[in-house]
Amino acid sequence: MSGRLMVVGVGLAALFWVVESAAEAFVLRDGDLVGHLLFADAHEIVVRVLVVSIIVGFAIFGQVTLSQRKRAEDALGRSEKYYRALAENSLDAVSIIAADGTVRHESASFERVLGYNPAEMVGSDPLQLVHPDDVAEATRLLSQLMDDPTHVVKAEMRYLHKDGSWRNIEAVAQNLLHDQLVEGIVVNFRDITERKRAEEELRLKENALENSINAVAMSDMAGMITYVNKACMRIWGDDKKEDIIGKPYWTILNASEATVATDVATAMVEKGWWQGDLRATLPDGSEAEVQVSAGLIRDDQGNPIQTISSFIDITERKQAEQALKASEERFRHLVEEMDDGYMVIQGTTIAFVNASCGEMFGRSDREMIGRSVHDFLPAKVLREILKARPKRRRGRSVPLHYETTLDHGDGTTRTVELGTNIIDFSGATALSVVIRDTTERKKAEEERGRMEQQLLLSGRLVAVGELAAGVAHELNNPLAAVQAYSQFLAMRQDLDESMRGDVEIIHKEAKRASRITANLLSFARKHEPQKDPISINKVIEGSVELNAYRLKVNNIEVSTDFAPDVPETLADFHQLQQVFVNLITNAEHAITEASGKGTLLIKTQKVGDSIQATFTDDGPGISEQDIGRIFDPFFTTKDVGKGTGLGLSICYGIINQHGGRLYAESKVGEGTTFTVELPVVTEVRATGQQTESVQVEQRRTDRNYLAG
Repeated sequence: MSGRLMVVGVGLAALFWVVESAAEAFVLRDGDLVGHLLFADAHEIVVRVLVVSIIVGFAIFGQVTLSQRKRAEDALGRSEKYYRALAENSLDAVSIIAADGTVRHESASFERVLGYNPAEMVGSDPLQLVHPDDVAEATRLLSQLMDDPTHVVKAEMRYLHKDGSWRNIEAVAQNLLHDQLVEGIVVNFRDITERKRAEEELRLKENALENSINAVAMSDMAGMITYVNKACMRIWGDDKKEDIIGKPYWTILNASEATVATDVATAMVEKGWWQGDLRATLPDGSEAEVQVSAGLIRDDQGNPIQTISSFIDITERKQAEQALKASEERFRHLVEEMDDGYMVIQGTTIAFVNASCGEMFGRSDREMIGRSVHDFLPAKVLREILKARPKRRRGRSVPLHYETTLDHGDGTTRTVELGTNIIDFSGATALSVVIRDTTERKKAEEERGRMEQQLLLSGRLVAVGELAAGVAHELNNPLAAVQAYSQFLAMRQDLDESMRGDVEIIHKEAKRASRITANLLSFARKHEPQKDPISINKVIEGSVELNAYRLKVNNIEVSTDFAPDVPETLADFHQLQQVFVNLITNAEHAITEASGKGTLLIKTQKVGDSIQATFTDDGPGISEQDIGRIFDPFFTTKDVGKGTGLGLSICYGIINQHGGRLYAESKVGEGTTFTVELPVVTEVRATGQQTESVQVEQRRTDRNYLAG
């Protein structure tokens, strides 16, 4: 533009020169245009040069003016673009509110801050996005801006984001309605939601640090204290933080070990942290066990700028740990020495057993610890125990004791009682099981029960015996009369022979009944032990007579084979009668229960210097596993209430006291033979030579003779 203006100026100057020369030639009418152009006089040349200079000068001035204006306009355009770019790309948004209170302009950053398109906000109410609780304050501030153009307002409010969330907005507003270039209230604002959240988080952390139950102190890299929290002040008994801030770090602890500071410093440099227990001297002179955890605080470049330390007074904990350790040692000693087995189960794994527990299973503790409890406890009772564990944690009532059997390592089975409880073991919940071997107690209880039954039965037998004795005594008188009158009748001469035979039978049977009642009285009457010369054959005959009625009713045929050469021997008649009655009764029961009829063969003979009596029945026989126990007290193969298990045991003792032997031979399905062997004794032996009763263990040794 400026170049064209210069050309126009020069052209105008040349045109003026030509027009002037042509005018002069026209006025003078000489027609010499060339002459006037090239050869004008001095006055004309001066005038022409002056006019041309003015024209060229105006051209040059115009050119310069246009160039300056162009440069100013370009600078203004660039400036406008620059500031517009700043406004549009700034993190802060800019709003301009018109005098009527509506939005006149929103910068592009408005969408970045609140999510709305700036164009859709133009003409809207600027308060429509303000939180309801902040509207009143926003209205007040806007009115204040309208009333006072010089006032600048700063505020924080909540605005509704397009995504529905509320954002914390920090705004600065200024009234520029009077500015002709702006003519509005300019509001610069930014989203400070994250900053507020960070500030709140920082405030919470600072509050937590300040009010932590653990003492916390910070120091600079020179080792000077820069911060202590309330707990730290409480421990060290200082009322003002100013009294301790700025002091050397180690003055807090007053650590008695001079090398501690060096060790901690070395660890901090090498690892960036240190942890350990220290004994500190407190301001009141007392000592405390303190657990210290220290670490480095670094800047963004990773350079250490502070140290932070946490202090926990563990004096009471240490004392409690020592007391607990002592208690655990006492407990472990008690557990190891207790006779009951003790087992600790975590999950289903055995975590601990004492020596007694190992002995119960025939294992060492090392063989049991770490293995599954399923390998040792019966599945049924274990399911009940494990099923009850969660119920017990919930406070529900569950069994505390269980009875079961355990297989010992030696192959025996033991009866045990299990007691369970929930305990803490090595910092974890566990189940403790106390195992008490009740095998002997159970046996004792069973034996006591059998003895009680025997006492009851003995009482009943005594009563029956007394009743039988009374009945037998009462029968003696009428039987004596029957015998006497039958004998008188038999002596009559006028008695018919057939009638005489009947009377003799009556006399014979009455005499037999008298013998039975006499035997019954003798058997039921209490006798002091006394050995007299007796005939074994006669004792057996009397015993058979006592059982004759029952044997006949039960279809049992009794055969006897008594050797006539069996000598008499010194023995207690009543005791041997008790033995033989018991053996006959046992044979009767065995035959009756097996088949309802059978035979019993009783045989006597002299064998060397002994008298042998055998009782052989054709009953069901005795099994191999039972025949070795038939002489044990309380052992019986009969149903409950039908036998006490004492009969054969008493018989064995009686025969043993007489210096003899009692044993049995049997096979299942082939019957049983009981043999009684008694020595032939013709004189009373000295007391020191008399055979004494023996214990069950000795009897078992004697029974090695028994055949299966």
